[in-house]
Amino acid sequence: MSYRQSSTLVALLLAVALSGCAGSSVDAVAAPSSSPTETSTPTPDPTATAEVPAPVTTVVLSGASVASADDSGATVQTLPYSGGPEGIVALIVAASGTEPVVTEVAESCAAAHTSYQWDGVQLVAWSGSPQFTIVVSKATAGAVRVEAAGGYAVGDDVSQFVAAQSPENIGRFDDSGRQLFVSFDTVDTVVSGEYTSPLGAVGLVDSGTLSSIIAPGEWSSFLC
Repeated sequence: MSYRQSSTLVALLLAVALSGCAGSSVDAVAAPSSSPTETSTPTPDPTATAEVPAPVTTVVLSGASVASADDSGATVQTLPYSGGPEGIVALIVAASGTEPVVTEVAESCAAAHTSYQWDGVQLVAWSGSPQFTIVVSKATAGAVRVEAAGGYAVGDDVSQFVAAQSPENIGRFDDSGRQLFVSFDTVDTVVSGEYTSPLGAVGLVDSGTLSSIIAPGEWSSFLC
């Protein structure tokens, strides 16, 4: 073999070797060194972030409904009187934390009724009728303040509120002027002959101090 032929053979062998090395290098880069690590996102526990309802501090009687509210004044629950007494009894139980004394009362001054009595609050449900009324004689039921619409509770001085009312919202208990009726929230008017009274959340005032609240009620509600 001549020197020229030997050099050509060496060159060809070298080119083949280099080509094989290049192919191995590309294959090494293309192949991943390891599989990607899979990660999972934990599902949040809904109970871990659930807000605990603020405790009820106030029960408010308007002309058409009763509501419970927390210390910030935010309404927790509102129930219309048209829904009947059962839900409202449950609302007062939940707010006050106490069960009522339940008594069946035969007809006397008032018609026959079922009495639900808490300390300072009574719900009277008339027998054979969906109608009822709530009578408040103290500022609190348990630790819960019970108010008429406007923020007034039994024992509060309401003389300025009374002085600002129009004549149709005021009723006279007697000629002395010491006691009178006032409407805190009127939803209707009761008319019978010469008798006229607002219907809603009403109060009895004694010498400027609120002595009781009835809702839904009218002037005659305080007379029995």
